[in-house]
Amino acid sequence: MVVTTTPLKVDTPRVEAPRPVSSVDREELETRNVQQLDETFRYRAGVLSGHYGSENNTDWFKVRGFDLSTYQDDLRIYREGFYQ
Repeated sequence: MVVTTTPLKVDTPRVEAPRPVSSVDREELETRNVQQLDETFRYRAGVLSGHYGSENNTDWFKVRGFDLSTYQDDLRIYREGFYQ
C-alpha cells in the first residue's frame, strides 16, 4: 500500500511545507499489521479515524476536523453516507 499526501496539493519538499508533516513508513505499517487505510492514521495527532456505524469495511477519517478526499489510481473513492 502506498499512501501519499501533500500539504499544498503540489509536489513540495517536506522541509518547505508551512505546517508540520507526519509520515508513516512501510516498517510502521508492517509492525502494526495495518489492513485498512483508517488504521494507518490511528496514532497520528489531529486525525480521527475508524469505522462508521455497523459497517466495518469503511475507511473513515478526518484531519483536524475536515473530511478528506481519498484517491486510488488517480480516481476519487466515493464514501457513501451522510458523514461524507
